[in-house]
Amino acid sequence: MSSIKPVRVLLLDTGNEWGGGTNNLIEIFKRIDRNRFSVTALFYINYCKGKTSDLQTELTAINIPLKVLRCVMCCIIWICS
Repeated sequence: MSSIKPVRVLLLDTGNEWGGGTNNLIEIFKRIDRNRFSVTALFYINYCKGKTSDLQTELTAINIPLKVLRCVMCCIIWICS
């Protein structure tokens, strides 16, 4: 019997602050079937959750890798100006 590879999912979030959408995504990530899906989160910035946490901390706690596009906004501003 061959093993099926998980479907790779890349979540791109363009927000710049923690809100209801971020909370919902975290809850989905907690419940997603890791045997069927391999999830990576891609955000423009590692924004804060209140004064005690941030995206990296929250996603690491549930074993979801976070990639941050640190320079994308700088490049967009430069191109558009």
